[in-house]
Amino acid sequence: MWNARDGQERDQVENWLRRIRLRAGHDARTIVVATHCEERLPELDYPHLKHEFSRMLTGSFDVDSRTQVGLPELRTAIGQQAAELPSMGQMISPRWVVTSYGVA
Repeated sequence: MWNARDGQERDQVENWLRRIRLRAGHDARTIVVATHCEERLPELDYPHLKHEFSRMLTGSFDVDSRTQVGLPELRTAIGQQAAELPSMGQMISPRWVVTSYGVA
């Protein structure tokens, strides 16, 4: 996430993507989200980022929590990415459920 009021350079969007790639690898799934987009139009060179981080980037969204602009689309995209994770659909250990929630 980066604040559109501050600009992509100040929020270091490309540097954060590099850090994510270094720590999680080229297969890390990332969504770039510009906040406060109703106050200032985001200026993001997404084609450049897509070229540099093609395997990582799954989308770019402009949102504003005050007006709710873009939030439904972002929620859908996050759900779609989560559904594609390899661990989705696997059974949760009953022991983990008891340990975490105190429920059998």
